[in-house]
Amino acid sequence: MLIETTIRNYLIEKIPNVPIEVEVPKNTSKFVVFRVIGRGKENQINAVTMEFLSYAESKFEAAELDDLVRTAMENIVELPSIFSSQIGGGDDDFDEELKKTFYRAYFNLSY
Repeated sequence: MLIETTIRNYLIEKIPNVPIEVEVPKNTSKFVVFRVIGRGKENQINAVTMEFLSYAESKFEAAELDDLVRTAMENIVELPSIFSSQIGGGDDDFDEELKKTFYRAYFNLSY
């Protein structure tokens, strides 16, 4: 199974009623978009760096959603296929195209 599928399914379970996608969904005000920004492998263990963008109508709501994503991703090691999950940083920004504030979080996973 692709790591993207594993992560998406996990986040859908942990953050219900919020679209979790690899592309910006249409006609929704609150959502999370994620993507792989790096891949590696060492001693037969796969590694990936993921970027998560949490969008909402207000900066406060985007921050709350980012917190839910961070908590879920810190706990993703409860899945037997994920060996480690480490936060790699993050910040907030404004998407000029969508005219929305978002929060960004990076995670380094071994699986």
